[in-house]
Amino acid sequence: MPQPCPCHRGTPWDFFVECYSRAQHAYGTARHAQLAASKAAIDAQEYKAALNKVRGELQHLRARGPANIRTSNSELQSKLEASSIELRTCKEELQTTKAKLDEFEESLEREKRLRKEADDTAEVAYEAAHKSGAFADELRRELRKWKGEDSEAGDSHEPGTADLAVELVLSQQMVTYLEQMLQAKDPEYVREHVQQGIATTEKLKREVKDLTDELQKMKEENNRLKSLVDEEQDFKRTRSRKVRKSAN
Repeated sequence: MPQPCPCHRGTPWDFFVECYSRAQHAYGTARHAQLAASKAAIDAQEYKAALNKVRGELQHLRARGPANIRTSNSELQSKLEASSIELRTCKEELQTTKAKLDEFEESLEREKRLRKEADDTAEVAYEAAHKSGAFADELRRELRKWKGEDSEAGDSHEPGTADLAVELVLSQQMVTYLEQMLQAKDPEYVREHVQQGIATTEKLKREVKDLTDELQKMKEENNRLKSLVDEEQDFKRTRSRKVRKSAN
């Protein structure tokens, strides 16, 4: 990163070094938030696939109906327990995803503030660059004037001409560095990445809502499965009573 010139401490160049560092930090943080949001989206897809698998098994059990039950009570109980375990796991994973989303939202809010600061500082630095350019033009005019007077008055103004020439070179270098850094680290580039992170977070919010709806449906399916188990037990008890009565 460019360092402040010892001859220009407290100048617009020092201020630009600071704003350039802030803009670079904001870009790095926005990139990190974007990568984390992409990983959370992949995790959400995996969770959704697991929920679809459990839902398929529950639909298969429901289709068999109480009149066509051929599976033993113990097998139904084991499937119900497995479904409950998977449901709890999905709930835990959903809570983890929600926590990650909260972290992403906080990170994006910080990035918005940093982006605004970077935009403001870059604008001030750009104005400083134009002011430095105007100062350099003024020095050029002064140098031409002194050169014209030197040709007529001899060496009476030679030290002043040398000082102006040195200041002119330093000012030109500072203006060149400012223009190059502002073009290379345009705040619009940082703004684009932050907006991409915001769009990814909104997408994750919608996926979390879909997962919540799926969990609610799974709860209803579990209740239906419990009802099937209860109906099977009632059917077996009724059949046992009929067998005992017929035996008597």
